[in-house]
Amino acid sequence: MLIKLTSKGPALYWSDRVGVGNGIFKMPKFRTMRIDTPPVATHLLQNPDAYLTPIGPFLRKSSLDELPQLWSVLKGERLLIIGTGDAGEKMLREIRDNPRLNYEVVGFLDDDPKKRGMGIHGVKVLGSIPKIHDMAYRDEMDEILIATPSASAKQMRRIIEACEGTGLKSRTTPGIGELIDGKISFKTVREVSFEDLLGRDPVNLDMKSIGNYLADKVRLANEQDAPGIKSKLKEIIPEYQPYQP
Repeated sequence: MLIKLTSKGPALYWSDRVGVGNGIFKMPKFRTMRIDTPPVATHLLQNPDAYLTPIGPFLRKSSLDELPQLWSVLKGERLLIIGTGDAGEKMLREIRDNPRLNYEVVGFLDDDPKKRGMGIHGVKVLGSIPKIHDMAYRDEMDEILIATPSASAKQMRRIIEACEGTGLKSRTTPGIGELIDGKISFKTVREVSFEDLLGRDPVNLDMKSIGNYLADKVRLANEQDAPGIKSKLKEIIPEYQPYQP
């Protein structure tokens, strides 16, 4: 309150910090400098004291300006989840059940207009993905989690581009093709990769036609096939009852 009464501008200042993997994240502090201060490090200013707010020297000397940082750490990172399907709901439940996952889920985003305003375990669907930039800053998000494992490559590109526009750290659950047992957990969450941008859409095979082609035919596994491909063929082909001499 005293900060706003003695100088123009917000009470909090969000400073850039370097985290794990050289990732940039923001931490809040009580503002001690005037809003017209040049955007450079304090030690590079010719006369830093001239830019201090009336209450700034006291806040710095007492270290009270760093109090919001402690609150931010105790409260946890503010997380926005994209996707309201099973994966998104599972991520929310796991975060709440595991205190070591220091996150506060602030909301969900989903392009389905019917889901807007609905609640998932008490957490609201805030809007559609194109609104992510405004919401990320309005609600002071720290990180974005993409929980859309069944999204196509085209859909993923659109989501990732929207996330990059916020400047916030983004991570994703793996795609369906990456899951060995089909189970999603927070342990499987990973950084967004180039494969997410360049990946191709899934190909739906005509299994009936393949079955008709293989039935009652002699099966042959080429020794020049890659071991992984050959073993997969040996696993699949017998299902279609090929001819065995």
